[in-house]
Amino acid sequence: EMAATRALGRPLRADEPLPVEGPAWDASHVALIEAARAHCDLALSAEFARALRDGFVAEHGLGERTGEVLARVCRLFVLERAEAWRGDLLETGLLTPAASAAVRSGVLEEVAALRPEAVALVDGFGLSDYALNSCLGCRGGEAYTRLVEAARRSPFNDTEEGPGWEPVLKDFLGSNRRKHEAKLRRQQRAAVSEPAAVAAHPTRSKL
Repeated sequence: EMAATRALGRPLRADEPLPVEGPAWDASHVALIEAARAHCDLALSAEFARALRDGFVAEHGLGERTGEVLARVCRLFVLERAEAWRGDLLETGLLTPAASAAVRSGVLEEVAALRPEAVALVDGFGLSDYALNSCLGCRGGEAYTRLVEAARRSPFNDTEEGPGWEPVLKDFLGSNRRKHEAKLRRQQRAAVSEPAAVAAHPTRSKL
C-alpha cells in the first residue's frame, strides 16, 4: 500500500483495491517480496511456538532440558528475525527505539545461553561430515588431526611461499625491499657525511 501510494502520488481511497498492474504494481515488487519473506518468518515463528506449547517435547519423548533448549532456540529465531526487520518495524511504529535495543540485547543473551548447546543442536540435524565440511564439527572427533590433514591438502600449502608468491608478491616485495635498502643507504651516507661537514666548517655548526 505504501509503495502504491508513492507510485500514484496520492493516498489510496478506502474502497480502492490495490493495483495489480501498471506503475503502482511495478513499484511494489520489491516491497511484495519483502512482505512475503516477512510472512514466512511469521509463519515459522508461530508454528515453532505452537508446537512447543502443544506438547511437542513430551510427544516425542524429549527431556525437560531439551524442551528448555528448544524454547530458547525459538526465542532466538523470533528475536533474530525481529532484528533483521528492525528498520521496517521502526518505520511503521511497530517497534520503539527502546524495544529495538531490547531486541538486540535479547539476541546476545540467547546466543550466550545456547553456546554450550551448539554442538548438540547441530548434531540434531543429522548432517553428514560432507555437508558440514568442518574439521571442528566432524562426527568422529579428532578435530586437530583433521585440521592438520586439511592444511596438507590445501593448495595454498603446496609450496613454501604459496600460490601468490611468483605472480604477485615476489616482484612487489622485492621492489619494496630495494627501495627500503636504498633509503637506508642514503640515511647512512648522510649520517657519516654530517660529522665530516661539521669538522670541515666548525663555525657553521655554531650558527
